[in-house]
Formats: sequence, C-alpha cells, structure tokens
Amino acid sequence: MRVWFVVLFMLAGFNAFGQIRSTFQQPDTDFITLTRDVCFGMCPAYSVTVYSTGDVEYIGHKFVRVVGRQLYSIPKDSAAYLFYKAEEIGFFSLKAEYLKGKGLLKNKNGSFDTCTVNVSDLPTYYVTIKIGDRKKSVLDYFRGEGRSAEEEALMKKSEAPSELHDFEDEIDRIAHTIDFIKK
Repeated sequence: MRVWFVVLFMLAGFNAFGQIRSTFQQPDTDFITLTRDVCFGMCPAYSVTVYSTGDVEYIGHKFVRVVGRQLYSIPKDSAAYLFYKAEEIGFFSLKAEYLKGKGLLKNKNGSFDTCTVNVSDLPTYYVTIKIGDRKKSVLDYFRGEGRSAEEEALMKKSEAPSELHDFEDEIDRIAHTIDFIKK
C-alpha cells in the first residue's frame, strides 16, 4: 500500500513539474499583451505577449507570414522599457474602450463641422497589462488604418489618446512582430 502511495505521489509531482516546464506562460510574472483582430479586409490578426522576464509569446492567426505560436526572448531592459511606457502614458487610467473616431464633415459651403465617426471594418486592438496586482485591458477600435489619403484628412482623430496608439506601435516594435506579420 505504501509503495502505491509513493508511486502516485511521485507521478503527481512529476506531472506538476512537467506542466510547469512545458508551459510558457508565467502566471506570477508581469506582462503586456497586444492583440489585433481581423477587419473586413486582410488585416493581420495575432497576439504578442511580452513578459517582464524578456520572454515573448507570439501567436499568429490570420493574414500573417507566420501562423501559430512562436516563443523567443528580447533583452530584459527592452521589456522593462515597455512597462515604463505603460506607466508613463497612464495606461491604468485610460478608459476600458475606445470605439469611435472624431472627424470633419465637409459642408456644402466648404466649411467643416466636427462629427463622430463610426466605422465597421477596422481592425480591433486590445492591450492587456498586468503589473503586480493591477490588471487592465483597453479596447482600441478606431486606429484609422487602411483609409485613403482623402479619408485620412477628414477623419483626423481617434477617440483614443495618440499615446495609446504610439504605445501599441511600440509593443510591436520592441517585440519584433514585424518579423512574423509582414508577408
């Protein structure tokens, strides 16, 4: 009976150890995740998670050069820089979602009025950050990508602060996602 108990204990311990070693996610580690969803066109859909340890997990979904999961590392200082930028832009004070844009509507007389712009075919960006016991996600829908120069001139501003857009771009830059998404 004792032998079975010892064998079961050892197997349970081995399985738990095996799970920890085979899993990449580090639940007690701070992280920043950027997720991009598809649009009605061929917008790249992927997620990238940068851990404070410098470990990075990329998962390509659609319209990317690399589909599937990639695990790699970046310098820990680069990861720390992203966490610094998150604090600098006041990420934890941002609204939970930014769904609209602000644009200019050209009147018949040639003057412009500001208006709220709702567009249904843009990619959605999600940024989730965990630092210590704080965790927050922000949905950013109105990035303004994929429009003509004329549309771009009329629809100048997302409801989201430009610092959020810059931060999303910085996550991609630091995590080297361009290596996986550009065809």
